[in-house]
Amino acid sequence: MKILIVTFWSDINFSNEKFFVFDEKGERTSVQQEGLNETLAEAEFLKDNNDVKIVAFLPTTLSRILSDPPPDYNQLVQRLEAEVKNRVKVDYVHILPSEGTIGNHVHHEGLGNFHFLFYLKLYEDLLKESPDVILLDLSRTFSYYQNYTISATQLALDDYVITTNRKNTILIQYARIDNTLVPLFVKDFKKVRIYDYLTTNIKLSKEKGFSTQGKSEIYGIGKSLELGFPLILIYLLKNANKLVPPDEFEKMIINSMKVNKGEKYEITTNFEAHETAPYYFIGYHFVNSYKKIAEESEISLESLEKLLELFEDSQRKLIVREIEILKDFSKLMKDEEEHLLDYLIRIGNARVIDWMKGEVSEDEKEECDVNEDEMYSHAGLGRKFTKIMVKEGKIVVKYAENCIDEILSWVKNIGKE
Repeated sequence: MKILIVTFWSDINFSNEKFFVFDEKGERTSVQQEGLNETLAEAEFLKDNNDVKIVAFLPTTLSRILSDPPPDYNQLVQRLEAEVKNRVKVDYVHILPSEGTIGNHVHHEGLGNFHFLFYLKLYEDLLKESPDVILLDLSRTFSYYQNYTISATQLALDDYVITTNRKNTILIQYARIDNTLVPLFVKDFKKVRIYDYLTTNIKLSKEKGFSTQGKSEIYGIGKSLELGFPLILIYLLKNANKLVPPDEFEKMIINSMKVNKGEKYEITTNFEAHETAPYYFIGYHFVNSYKKIAEESEISLESLEKLLELFEDSQRKLIVREIEILKDFSKLMKDEEEHLLDYLIRIGNARVIDWMKGEVSEDEKEECDVNEDEMYSHAGLGRKFTKIMVKEGKIVVKYAENCIDEILSWVKNIGKE
């Protein structure tokens, strides 16, 4: 079993102790394991039967342990990473922006930046390791850092599960009580409701006037996933090509750090990530994971079927029903024929006697007005603007060209005042 232990240490002054540890299922044991700290003891115990890696996060307030801290933020991070690896054997080390004053070391780097970079770095490590179980060690995570650590870990795991479509990833939070490591919380990540994140009022930065580029597309994607609109989802995936990459946003944060080395060693920033910034990049990673479907020149019913796993059961059943109806209508068409869904419904419902009397209209008139009830009950396939075509044995579906903007604008504004 692959296990990733995640921890936050505010200090690296450790000494050997013995701890009662627990197994990979989160069940306490009678075994006492020696280690420099709780994380290392637990890792040593689990290594006998598992592939165990450690991700350690630490704050820049550790600048105080350096005899001559550098006047550059990137150099400080590199020095601290090297110092940690020299003292403790871990697989990944990440030095994060911090808040606090210790002696003459003053740090005002933004807790929003701490939260975002914790989420992003852990997400990247999860992709590298693909663990079955994640242990979050809170034994040395104190004060306000604990809430941010728990939140960032949850976000990184949700993003990882969404991106990889990995089922049954387990998170175990634990902490030290006296000399015993006690599992506090066990969660099995089977399904993540991504739209809960994407339909929030997302902001990248706390700074006034900072534009969150592409947030309306992300919101529309969230609403499409929530309400069961696979065709709208594909159009929005096609349009979501101007989102800010996470590494670019990370550079904005790092480049904002200013080091003043004088009587005090002080680091400040004029840029702070908003608490919802990770939601934006959950959307970014989702778009990257599914953009291949959207890159197809024509949207087939097969493309819609590939997205079925993304929807809740009730929405998925509705979408399947609508797809089957489109397949039935396609049997009325010749190859390369293209018709409005409204026309096919009228033809399919017509009686022979109506044909004989000439009472069946064969007019095809596109109308872009969105009927909400129709959209909700027919998986976003409005009859007046949805077109289907049979082409080389495939059933192609699309919206009328002059209606696309109105349809996408509608979904991007659902639920907004």
